[in-house]
Amino acid sequence: MGKRRRLLLILALPVVLLTLCGSHPMGRYLLKQGAGQMRIYLFRRPCGKVLETPGLSSSSREKILLIRDIKHFAENMLGLDRSDNYESHYDTQGGAAVFLLFAAPKDRLAPVLWKFPFLGEFPYKGFFSERDARVEEKGFLDQGYDTELMPVSAYSTLGLFPDPIFSPMLVWDAPALANTVIHELTHRTVFLRNEAEFNENLATFVGNLGGLEFLKNRYGVESPEYGLAIRRLEDEKKYEKWMRSLYGDLMRVYAKNLSHHEVLKAREIVFSRAEKKLEEDNPVFRNTPHIPLNNAVVLSHVSYHGRARQMEHLYDLTSRNLPQFISLMKRLRDGEEIPGDWKRHLPEVPRKSRGPGLFLILTLIVGFRMLYLRVPSLQREGAALKAPGIEKRGEEKTSGKATTAALFLVYMGTWLSASQGLLVGTSHSIAWTVAGFVLMISALVLRGIALSELGPQFSFAVRIRTEHRLITTGVYGVVRHPLHCAFFLELAGMTLLTLQSSQFLLLALTAVVIAIRNKEEDAALLAGFEDAFRE
Repeated sequence: MGKRRRLLLILALPVVLLTLCGSHPMGRYLLKQGAGQMRIYLFRRPCGKVLETPGLSSSSREKILLIRDIKHFAENMLGLDRSDNYESHYDTQGGAAVFLLFAAPKDRLAPVLWKFPFLGEFPYKGFFSERDARVEEKGFLDQGYDTELMPVSAYSTLGLFPDPIFSPMLVWDAPALANTVIHELTHRTVFLRNEAEFNENLATFVGNLGGLEFLKNRYGVESPEYGLAIRRLEDEKKYEKWMRSLYGDLMRVYAKNLSHHEVLKAREIVFSRAEKKLEEDNPVFRNTPHIPLNNAVVLSHVSYHGRARQMEHLYDLTSRNLPQFISLMKRLRDGEEIPGDWKRHLPEVPRKSRGPGLFLILTLIVGFRMLYLRVPSLQREGAALKAPGIEKRGEEKTSGKATTAALFLVYMGTWLSASQGLLVGTSHSIAWTVAGFVLMISALVLRGIALSELGPQFSFAVRIRTEHRLITTGVYGVVRHPLHCAFFLELAGMTLLTLQSSQFLLLALTAVVIAIRNKEEDAALLAGFEDAFRE
């Protein structure tokens, strides 16, 4: 019956976790988007196999090979980070890859911001399902917000997954592909937490210039492809100028002391005049369908183009050298020192510290120290349970209540500190987040193996039972105190998620408590098994 209960507990745990996540709106959203991303990851196909597909059109074949060349150019000539992006293909069945929702109040230019674990705040929210996006949009419309729902055919997972070539990309021309691929690879290279507008503007700027560089290098400045890209950028600059004017007019309206009804009436006049001016001053836009103007539409443009002048100025400071510009942005990403004339125009990023690296090394050292990899003089395992081993019969003794309470308190303290850090937001590299999860998952696996070997006699207290067996096989044949090792690694993983000073202090306290607890267990087992424990 004991084994059956443990099995049911193991099977029920994921269900409980999913239920708890699903009970919260953000939890449900993350579960759905996680499932969507996993679907893409599992059902993408390597480009090599796609190219071998019978019936693949010559146009699609050329586009896949072109995207490869754009990626290699971006990595080798521009200095963007190397990755596995665009080495696979995913068929969206004719739909968009993702839908982005923007929302804003009708009476001010202030975007709705969504907070996401580990990534920070974003002025948009992505959906794989158009239906889910429409439902969310309707909720904002019912509350009186402006919205814009934007279908997108490419996006970046910021290095968490290898980004595929989405099928809609294969109908684009060379200028659009060069711009978009370099845009998304820029996201993969430079991402600053809680700086979504800066990140998008940087990617737009590098995508524009990097795309031009690729087209010039591949086709030449006299080519139709290069000429088309130049015309598109000129049109984009005209649109940016018009949007800046509209943004300023709206800010002046919203700054006035008007009633809500008066604000809505005044802004409609501004929107009407702006649309008329756009068509009069820029004939290229006369026959171009556009979304009806509202605050969300204006702010979505700001998210991608609002800092164009800032990027242009920073580019001038590098003598208009794009690889050098990207190199300086990577230094900003890493928290390294950057030129003083750059600092005035860039967001604050904590300087890179050796502390996280030293902490990871220390964690590995402590972990190996606790593993005691079959050093003969240290093989004195402290588990006494059901597996084949040396049996001891006698009076049941219990101790260690104080250390049990202390371990519980440091665990809860670390968990609360990590939770607070994740809610407030951290700016360290995502690599530390991944490392933290790896440690935590490793700890869970180690704990599961150890508990399965301990069986029903596991106890939170230090206890020598009337029938006790000293286990020297399985994980207890190589790890002296596997549960304590797992406990420490789990807390170390939590610490890596946010790198807060309070968690480092709690981790040091944990090491002290575990050392005391180890001595308690060793003393109890030595008293119970004597010579067998010394061997």
